[in-house]
Amino acid sequence: MLEFLEVTLDYVGLNWSDHVVIDMRYFRPAEVDNLKRDSSKAREVLRWKPKVGFKELMKMMVDKDVESEKREKVLVDAGYMDAQQQF
Repeated sequence: MLEFLEVTLDYVGLNWSDHVVIDMRYFRPAEVDNLKRDSSKAREVLRWKPKVGFKELMKMMVDKDVESEKREKVLVDAGYMDAQQQF
């Protein structure tokens, strides 16, 4: 989770710890502290390999969200959408 926060917020020039509050009440009692991904079986059996790395994927997601927010702002500013309305 922290890597996600660090990568995405750093990409837009923010420090995650200045904008995120972690409330331990919402963690599961058996929360896994460190998840490791292992794609070796998919690579071996399916001959699969990723086209996009983790950081690139996070940047793509942020770019898409920013693009969506810009479109929504245009609709709100033009009066076609209420500011509280969501897609």
